[in-house]
Amino acid sequence: MWKIEDEAGKEKDYNKMKEMFLAFAILAAAQDLRRKQIDLWVYVLFSVLAFVACLFEETSWFSVAAGSVLGAVLLVCGRISGGAIGDGDGLFFLISGLMLGFRDNLLLLGMGIFLCGLFSTVLYVWNLLYKKRDVRKLEVPFLPFVAVCGVGNVLWEILR
Repeated sequence: MWKIEDEAGKEKDYNKMKEMFLAFAILAAAQDLRRKQIDLWVYVLFSVLAFVACLFEETSWFSVAAGSVLGAVLLVCGRISGGAIGDGDGLFFLISGLMLGFRDNLLLLGMGIFLCGLFSTVLYVWNLLYKKRDVRKLEVPFLPFVAVCGVGNVLWEILR
């Protein structure tokens, strides 16, 4: 951890895992948006980096394990639903759980679902009213919405 001074001169702790998460989220979101899949090397690289960082940071193993449970649950739900939740999304949350912990990872998932749902609703209504195209079967990549929420969350923590 390193310290940041706020306006009053008080020091705040800032976890370098957040910086690693930002790089991971932006890279994964860019690949998901462009190709609707994320390269395996991205998952391997950031999972190794996160695991090594956990060894050197003051992180409890319970927090790391709890943070990753969300990704494991998404992977299981994806298998049960026949792929309605992509494996890439589950792997993303499995690895981001190593970096963020359970609370922040759950918050990230909730914010991402909300933002993606809002976008999808607006897209549906817009096409219904103006374009007259059926977009009900359109697949919307999820990780770009998660990345926007994650970047906003990390910036909020830095700036407050």
